[in-house]
Amino acid sequence: AVVSTQSTGEPKPLEGGKTNNNKKEKQQITILQQNLHTEIIATSNIMQKTNDKTIMLIQEPYTGPKKQKNVAYVPKGHTAFQSNTKSKTKAAIITNTNIAKNCMLMGGLSNEEIVSIKLHLDNNKPIILTSIYLPPTSPTNSNENETIDKLIKTAKLTETKNIPWILCGDLNGRSTKWGDRITNNRGKSIEEIISDHRLHIENIGNNATYECTTGKSIIDLTLTNPESHPKIKNWNIDKNALFSDHKMITFTVDVKPPKPKEVRLPKNTNQEKYESDIKKALENYPRYQKLERKSEYLTSKILESFDKNTPLTIMKTSKPTP
Repeated sequence: AVVSTQSTGEPKPLEGGKTNNNKKEKQQITILQQNLHTEIIATSNIMQKTNDKTIMLIQEPYTGPKKQKNVAYVPKGHTAFQSNTKSKTKAAIITNTNIAKNCMLMGGLSNEEIVSIKLHLDNNKPIILTSIYLPPTSPTNSNENETIDKLIKTAKLTETKNIPWILCGDLNGRSTKWGDRITNNRGKSIEEIISDHRLHIENIGNNATYECTTGKSIIDLTLTNPESHPKIKNWNIDKNALFSDHKMITFTVDVKPPKPKEVRLPKNTNQEKYESDIKKALENYPRYQKLERKSEYLTSKILESFDKNTPLTIMKTSKPTP
């Protein structure tokens, strides 16, 4: 698996030792979703649309010539999350390293056709993002059953722990429930998964997400659970992305900035004032009390003086908690 590059930042003290109590406003990240149909131009095109607040959930990317299996044309300063298997990557998630350092690949829920990451951006609460590709048929080399099994396991995990979940993919299932004109067998299977796990269909309208010379259909879906559904805004089909027979889907996700971790570092303590406070505290030392009372008194005064004379410091988070 491709592991995100981690940065180790030094703690950054607040000015004057004061905490920043400014109210945090909601931020948005942009999701780009598309099946690239293993096309070089389509893969290159979507990579050029990234910025510092973009996450790409892609299917069937171009992986390079011959036996190369990983996503090609990943921009510098970006991380591709993909499963480390012997087969070519059919699903991947790509983002810049600034966001990637807050992500963790969920290897047990990933293979070449499905990849899930846990993203820690929403006020330190995780969001699970999943990119999935299900082939239109079931050839002997397809892991369809394994892929669907991992999909259902992810759904159950997010249900049990109330974790927001966003699923983007080419599921090759057609259904009138998401605007297609017919329903096929794959569509019926997906309908059951949606119903069983209380998922929301974010697709709007009946515009085709796939279009070729033989016809058009809606087989690219954006699904969310009840925890993530309210965060989704501006779902749209980008009709200007012309380099694949699958349309590019874009939408935004509301997130809250992570709460900073605040600590007091001994190296920032005002030693002179600290020692002065301790000396004053010793003037009232309970000499004739029991040892337990003396110990409690000294401990409380030491901690009180430390808190009073040591400013809070914001620690930069370098790695998300699994």
